[in-house]
Amino acid sequence: MVHYADPSMKYKLSRLNLARTDYLFSRDAAEYATYILNTSPIKANEGRKAHLQLLTKCAAALRDILVFGQACTVHRNIKN
Repeated sequence: MVHYADPSMKYKLSRLNLARTDYLFSRDAAEYATYILNTSPIKANEGRKAHLQLLTKCAAALRDILVFGQACTVHRNIKN
């Protein structure tokens, strides 16, 4: 068992470890959620319609979608 000179140090280190754990496992959580969505049969929402489309029974027009941000290009070095 480790003894700390500062009693609050144990609390501070546990908070740091908790923050690091969130960072480390966020990618795993996203991959797991994607796996569940792709493999589970969903009868209630066939075709994975958008929430608004389920409520209003009509699809949103593409002209109503607001695109913001910049287009980016990914360059990959194939030599590595």
